[in-house]
Amino acid sequence: MPLIGSGLIQAANTFVGAYDAIPSIAAAYSTRRLLTSYTGPLLRLVADRTGYPEQDIGYTAAGDLDTATAASFLSGDTGYITKWYDQGGNSRDIAQATLANMPLYVASGQNSKPVLQFDGSNDYLSRASFMTDYPVEILSISNGSSTTGGVFSDSAGVSESIYLRVNRTDSKINAVGQSTIYSASVVDADTEVWGINSGRWENATSRYARRNGTDGTIATGNAAYPTASSILVGRQRLGAFEYHTGGIAELIIATAIWSTPNRSAAETAANSYWSIY
Repeated sequence: MPLIGSGLIQAANTFVGAYDAIPSIAAAYSTRRLLTSYTGPLLRLVADRTGYPEQDIGYTAAGDLDTATAASFLSGDTGYITKWYDQGGNSRDIAQATLANMPLYVASGQNSKPVLQFDGSNDYLSRASFMTDYPVEILSISNGSSTTGGVFSDSAGVSESIYLRVNRTDSKINAVGQSTIYSASVVDADTEVWGINSGRWENATSRYARRNGTDGTIATGNAAYPTASSILVGRQRLGAFEYHTGGIAELIIATAIWSTPNRSAAETAANSYWSIY
């Protein structure tokens, strides 16, 4: 039975997950239900009031985040996300235990849907011992207003870091391996506008950045993969742990490179809900 709101009720057999047909999903995070196979909560909120109570928030019959339950729980107080649940079936939840470092819960963001807002100062979520090797493909629903917009990163040393960055200063989406010399980019991207911002790391020498269904330049150059690396969301490892200024609403991590039809299907599924373009 699915988790509707904060309690379990009988399932309606009409829900179809947006990514049900997309293969090789290693982890999936969103403020909506993504997969029919997933029946748990979407995120865990902390209310900024005495005692800092917490509550899991589920979804409606349509698969949207149950914002009514969230609003009732918060009761006018500010909410923060302490845990973003993995819907991919591998229990790879990402979390933050320190209130000051938790992203803000925004009930009405892109296309009037809930999003996570990162302050560019110290907000991030993380998980240990996640990724182990190429290939990797990542799709995000995100925007950003700074140079150091780390949507996703491993947390290995600088010389081994891979990350997806929304770079406002250079108007780029970067998919980086090891250092900026191996950075694939989508240029002339208005990153303050929400987009389907993606990266794929096919092997140790080829990586691509992509925005709204269009590839940018390919980057080549040997970049060793950080073995058994943990992951960061809202923060990149390169430099002094640079933080993301902007929003993230959805993040899909695949451990295979999608075929062109599968990539197109994933982007169509994302766009139909988030109304990006």
